[in-house]
Order: sequence, then structure tokens, then C-alpha cells
Amino acid sequence: MKRFISLTLALLMVLGAMALTACKKNTEQKPTGTTNSSSQTEDPNISADERFDVPKQEIGRVMTALTYNSTIPEFGNDKDESGDSVNYTLVQRDNIVKEHLGIEMKVTSIEGQFGSMTSFIETVTNTVFGNVEAYDIIGAYCLIPVSLMVTGIIEDLNTVENVDFSKTWWSDFIHDAVTLNNKTYFMSGELSANLLYNMQIMLFNTGLLESYSDLTKNDLYSLVDNDEWTIDRFFEIASALSLPSDTVDAASKIYAIGMSDQNQLDSFYIASGLHLFEIQDGALTVSQDTNSNKVLSLLDKVKNAAYNSQILNVNGGTTGFKTNMEVFTIAAVKYVKTDFNEMKNIGLLPFPKYSEDDSYHTLLGNDHAEYFITSNVKNKAESGAFLETLAYAGSIQITPDVYYRIMKQQYSKDPASSRMFDIIRAGTTTEFGILSYNLFEGGNAPASMFRNAVLLKRDWVSYYKESFESPMTKVAGQLNAFFED
Repeated sequence: MKRFISLTLALLMVLGAMALTACKKNTEQKPTGTTNSSSQTEDPNISADERFDVPKQEIGRVMTALTYNSTIPEFGNDKDESGDSVNYTLVQRDNIVKEHLGIEMKVTSIEGQFGSMTSFIETVTNTVFGNVEAYDIIGAYCLIPVSLMVTGIIEDLNTVENVDFSKTWWSDFIHDAVTLNNKTYFMSGELSANLLYNMQIMLFNTGLLESYSDLTKNDLYSLVDNDEWTIDRFFEIASALSLPSDTVDAASKIYAIGMSDQNQLDSFYIASGLHLFEIQDGALTVSQDTNSNKVLSLLDKVKNAAYNSQILNVNGGTTGFKTNMEVFTIAAVKYVKTDFNEMKNIGLLPFPKYSEDDSYHTLLGNDHAEYFITSNVKNKAESGAFLETLAYAGSIQITPDVYYRIMKQQYSKDPASSRMFDIIRAGTTTEFGILSYNLFEGGNAPASMFRNAVLLKRDWVSYYKESFESPMTKVAGQLNAFFED
């Protein structure tokens, strides 16, 4: 009974924090690597069968999955006749799972993205505390799992039979970011196409670049290859563009740089190699980056661009780039499939790094899924087999079809552009400071700290001290206490 009360109180605290956060104005809303010069168009790890060791089974029942209505779905729809190539790949992946485990699959997809996180959390908790049967696995919007983790209702996946995070189909960068005290409560990897589609990158209009400068797309690719694609070089190029005069009316103004939404400003912080939290000696600590000269310098650079009349358009939106009103735009890869799918003159680049000595980093945007298992599933070993087989099947279906065929061939206009995808993917990153968003009360989540400092024109030192220093220390302590239990 005491455990039930404590878990209920923990859940109420999380939902209360989310309610306060939701009341904040738009600038407080959702927060949304190394070089590899390979230009391969086929997956070098496609022959993964010898490494897959979940035995073939005849479980003989319907296994259930709960997920959310994301832009890029998590599961296939075999009744979809649209011919969508990603859906086809997901159906093939799901068929591998069904055949290997001897199961049928029933997938429930509900609202659960940023604005619907509370209802998704309530759906999951009802399967634990209510009279609703538990789902065998759950793939949730990435800001949700930490909220459930701290209530104690989801399993440490390292203790679940058949789950093996040493396998290549699990994402090391996520595992390293969310594992403390050898405990991992949620994960993702090649089972999810959303990990590929939500990489935040730099797109550019090749025609406008050549019209307004002496540069070509190959000049930009050379900067990347030579480790010269830095924030300073990027803003230098943007400032030097010979754009039409800014005396024209606002509706027809052409900008050097746009962004699909204001959350893309977060990439400047993360892609510069800066951290919010770090894991040191097995404990989560507030990163010294939050109080460094580097972040002060970076903020000045971005503010100068944002409040120059034609360099960085901070209002956000996809229309400007789509209608040839922006030379560059910061966006997730998914926009190449959706909003920009009819554009013929797109080039793509990794996000610029802070200095030449750094590596390229790619922020994984928030419309991606993290998978977990609740503590009351019917059979944990079977849920583990379901999850592991789904990830394995993703490595032989999603990665070859979506990454190597669709992204590196269809979305890439030439071999150099294709090679950029390898650099982008190799640098993908996230961290607890982003994924623990819902633990922060009153909208003081550090994931949006840099973005809001730009949009609100705040001084970094005072803004950090008054709004984030204490909440970050508190949440780090809360998470450390949880993982020590």
C-alpha cells in the first residue's frame, strides 16, 4: 500500500510540473558526433543474422504495442495503399518479428506528442494502477519515459531477458546518455525510423547560394571535409550573401538563414559540443558548460545574427525556405520528406561546429520514440524478445531501406551530399538534460535555456542563475537518488 501511495504521489508531482510548463508562453515550449567520409549506399552491417540470438519461438498470442501519432510512424500499416516507402519498410520489419516469435501484433497509436504528453502518461499509468491490461512494449514520445521512470512503474531493461544493448542495433549515444548505475529504463535504436528523420541538420538552396554569392555547393562540402565548417564560417558566409535590400516589405524579405521552428535554436548549443548535464563518476552533474566562456561567446554570435535584419530569421516556419525566401534553413530530416519534398535544388550539411578542433554534432530532435516496458507486463521475457527482435529487424529493414536507399540516394542529389549524411548520422546526440524536460517545474527546463536566452534577449549569466541553476541541481539530485535505489 505504501508503494502504491508513493508511486501515485510521484506521478501527481510529474503531472503537476507538466501542467505548469504547459501554461508558459511559446518561448518556453518544447525543446525539440564525429566525421565519417564514407559514401557507401549499402548498409555495411546488413548481415546481422549471426549476431542475433533471440531464439525462434511460437509464443502463440497477440502481442501489443502502444505508440503515439508521430509524423513518421513507429509501426507499419499493412492496409495503407498509399505506396509510402517508409510504411512499406515498417510492414516488412513487423512481419519479420511476427514470423520469428510466432505472434500476431496489435498496435495502438494515440495522441502523445508534446501537447498530449499528459494524456499518454495517464494511459500508461492506467495499465499499471487501473483495470486495463498492460501493453507488451511501449514506444513513447521521447520526453515521456523519464516522467514514468521516476514513478517506478517501468522496468530496468538491463534486467529483462532477451534485451541486449551490446548489439549494434541499439544506439550507443542514447545508451551512454541515459544509463546510470548500470540501469537503463528506456532505449531506442534501429527499430525506429524516427531516429533518422529527426536528426537536425542544415539545408541550403543551391540555386540561391549561387545567385547571392560566389560559392557553390561543393565549396560548402569542402569546408565540411576540411573541418572548416564552423559557426564563425557559417555566419561569415551568411553575412556576405548579396541579398536584395532589406528596404523591401517584410513579406518579401529574403533571409540568409531560417529554421523550421524556434526549437532549432537548440542545435547551436548542442552542436557546439556543450552539455546541460554530464555523467561523472557514475553520477549526473550539472555541466560546467552552462557557466562557461564558450556559451557566452556562442550566445553573442547567435544574438548578433538573430537581430541583424537579414541574417537569421528567428520567427520559425517552413514556408520561407520552401518559397525561396531563405538560403539556409535549420530543420529535421523529416522535412525533406514532407514540406520540402518537391524542392529540386536542396543541399544538406551537418550543423556547423564551434571550432575546427571540435567534432560535428547532430542534435536528435524531440519527435522521436524511446521504448520501455512497464513493470506489470504479462511476461517480461516475451516483452524483451519482442523489443529485441523489433530492433534486430529494424537493422535489416529500416537502416538499409530508409537510411541507405531513401536518405543517401533519394534525398541526396550527388555523392558529396550523400557523404554528408554519414557525418550527420555519426554525430547524433542527446542527453538527460533534454529528456528529463517534464521534471522541471514552471517551464524552467534547461533544454530550452539557450533558445529562450536568444528569443528573450537575456543576459546569460543572470538568466541562468535566476531560472535554471537551482532547478538543474535539484533534478540532477532527484535522478541520482532514483538510480541509487
